[in-house]
Amino acid sequence: MKLGLIDIPAANAANNAAIQVAIENTLSRDGTGPNQMGANLDMGGFAILNCPSLTPSSGGATVSVKDAAFGAVGDGVTDDAAAINAAIAHVKSTGGGEVFIPRGTYRIGATIRYLAGVSIIGESMASTTLLWFPSDSAGGVMLDTSNESLHRVTFRELHFTKDVSVTTPVTGILGGSTLTNYNSAVGFFENLLFAKLKYGIRGNAEPTGVGIFDCHFRNIWCTSCFYGLQLFGSGNRIEQPRMTYCDTGIVLDYLNPESYDGHTISGGVFVKNNYDFGIPTASGIRPTVITGTWFEQSTYGIINIINMDTRVMNLSFIGCQLSTSCVDSLFNVWGALGTISVDKCTLISGGVGTAQNFVAPSSANGRLLVTNCQKYDSAGVGSFL
Repeated sequence: MKLGLIDIPAANAANNAAIQVAIENTLSRDGTGPNQMGANLDMGGFAILNCPSLTPSSGGATVSVKDAAFGAVGDGVTDDAAAINAAIAHVKSTGGGEVFIPRGTYRIGATIRYLAGVSIIGESMASTTLLWFPSDSAGGVMLDTSNESLHRVTFRELHFTKDVSVTTPVTGILGGSTLTNYNSAVGFFENLLFAKLKYGIRGNAEPTGVGIFDCHFRNIWCTSCFYGLQLFGSGNRIEQPRMTYCDTGIVLDYLNPESYDGHTISGGVFVKNNYDFGIPTASGIRPTVITGTWFEQSTYGIINIINMDTRVMNLSFIGCQLSTSCVDSLFNVWGALGTISVDKCTLISGGVGTAQNFVAPSSANGRLLVTNCQKYDSAGVGSFL
């Protein structure tokens, strides 16, 4: 993006620098404080090099968990949970804003409690790590967002993992709300890494309420988790997911008659999961569309429908690459009721003997529609389906 600025002579270098700082502050947040979010303006080239405010922000105050008032250390040894919770509570008391977590490894010995209106932003998902490591090495929830409004807040640039001594289940982010609150929606999750956890993001905090719904997920990477995403809510937009080495990458699940999964998923990669998608409950899912996604080397096939006569309103794969390491089936929807469509997809052999077949629903009330697809065998020979 270019700026229509007039070049300022070298004699006015100080003025030039002041203008640059002012504009960077404006790009970074609201123009009233330091440029803590990394906006970068090249005055000589009249260009904005980085503009974090292009992603949603809750606005308001920004504090760092390492500020003296909170005292987080980020050395991987000190328990920083209380400091992070204090920073969140402070920003909440000022009317909302952002809690910034600089690079470092932050030992988390107790649950971080999100409060409505407070975005939680790391420096990078490669450098800001939240390490679950309570004194008794018990499992638990790292970040609890349940029954707090997600409206206009962002969770960004964080790595969630656990210490090797923790052997019981750990959830990275837990969400959901009661039917009375009905507020676990319209949040923004971006550039988050979940590693070696039981669940990356899970939405069943309130089993009789609603899951996480109508939210935007971008570049969520779950690796070596049991379940990557299990949101229990509909209307979510999931862009560029990266699901690797999980038991199941994305679980499409049913919470109750008011809340069950139905997503729009675009792009991304699923690599070496046992299953890429799972539908564990016979009550089924709402319409879900997967577009332009790469599936590779799943152990048992792309989709796992556990129960016979599972209600699938409409499940569509469009323009995807489909591949597996399984020798039995590539795509098995034997237990489905409803319509499953596969259109304009490319099937790539996972190696000699790997499956490229579709297993259609057994019930007359189930339909598998495969159209405009092509496949390539292990020798690279192509054909149309």
